[in-house]
Amino acid sequence: MGIEEGYLGISAGYNFLSDYDFQSSGATAARKEISFDNSPSVSFRLGMPFQDGWRGELGLGYQNYDIDDISSTTGESGDVNLYEITLNFLYDFEKISGSNYDLTPFLGIGAGAVYVDADASFTHNSSTTVETVSASDWAPAVKVQAGLQYDISEQTDLVFNYSALIFPDDSVQIDNTMVQHSINAGFNFSY
Repeated sequence: MGIEEGYLGISAGYNFLSDYDFQSSGATAARKEISFDNSPSVSFRLGMPFQDGWRGELGLGYQNYDIDDISSTTGESGDVNLYEITLNFLYDFEKISGSNYDLTPFLGIGAGAVYVDADASFTHNSSTTVETVSASDWAPAVKVQAGLQYDISEQTDLVFNYSALIFPDDSVQIDNTMVQHSINAGFNFSY
């Protein structure tokens, strides 16, 4: 893909979300920890190159995580939906070229926001009462990434990257720093 062209991109990924602490309520109130199943994801981007290897991207992403376990409880169920929007700045290093390939390594950093929508239900080990917890809120986010682009044609790149999305969430009165790790593969199409 030519460095002077704008592009649209789409990726699919596999994600890992850090554990989450919260304070349950009622007579058996206690601090709990939620762990999540790993999750597939989809993301979209609109990018524009600048000068000297720099480019900017507006990124959108969606992930859904099922609850795997809540400490000291039984009958856990629920999920967390994450909707992300970030403005990212990436630096493309010099191309690595061979007789049959052109690879471009890149690094990036960005900032934006994440909308977190969570629902959970569980029973405390010391009780038969089912408790439900729901929370939804916007949180600021920082994103870092590293990857490789493979030139398929003048108009299309195959893109592989790792990213970490870091965001605070204090919607349950406990300060949490959540980290989502993503491994992605997708395409950029120049326009």
